[in-house]
Amino acid sequence: MNLRELINGALASRGYRLASTRKELCNRDLEADLRRLFAARPPRTIFDVGAFDGAYAEEYRRLFPKARIYSFEPNPDQAAVLAGKFPEGGAVTVAAAAVGAAAGTAVFHLNDFAQTNSLLPTAAAVAEAGIAVQMETRRRVEVPVVSLDGFCRERGIAEIDFLKIDVQGAEKGVLAGAAGLLAAGAVGAVQAEISFASYYEGQTEFHEVGALLGAAGYRLYNFYNGSVNPTGQLRFCDALFLSPRLAQSLEG
Repeated sequence: MNLRELINGALASRGYRLASTRKELCNRDLEADLRRLFAARPPRTIFDVGAFDGAYAEEYRRLFPKARIYSFEPNPDQAAVLAGKFPEGGAVTVAAAAVGAAAGTAVFHLNDFAQTNSLLPTAAAVAEAGIAVQMETRRRVEVPVVSLDGFCRERGIAEIDFLKIDVQGAEKGVLAGAAGLLAAGAVGAVQAEISFASYYEGQTEFHEVGALLGAAGYRLYNFYNGSVNPTGQLRFCDALFLSPRLAQSLEG
């Protein structure tokens, strides 16, 4: 999810705008880097965790047309839209479920601004950013939850070449549920959206993502798609981590 539209709308009503990060490190060209990182061995399996409207899946199909893509979306209504967009038997498999530490069920919060939907409740602190109304929870639904270790084991998937995580603060659960895959170095690269502002109660912090991936030997490669507030403070960005194998291939 990209909160840029949400924040821009809220700030515009107060006469502010987001400062440009065009020349900053977090605005590198992600597409170009992915093409280069996977030039020798294009991804065969891509997991899109937090698929929302399927825009990322469509982008991955364009970049890596031979890849099998698994799109996970817990919002039942949105998952139905994805199923219509990506029919069974095609390159994209839609899984109507959240991804977490273990299989089961969980409460999913459907907010006024759909791209902020999350397994986590909205933090009271968002009122300070002027976006409380847009992130107000309108409905709660119980959704199925899968772990990536379990999902892959059940389907005989040995490797995930590229894992994208966009789960609004619930990244820690996704990574915990992929501990086996990560320990085996079976995930080539991990792209995770990280929030530095407090949008959700109990949201995953950047150092927690780094610690979980670092313990399995993954290394931070770079930052992308950053957004800052009017004072220049980073609000959120995408962080790309590489497996030991992929990182070593760049050095050799």
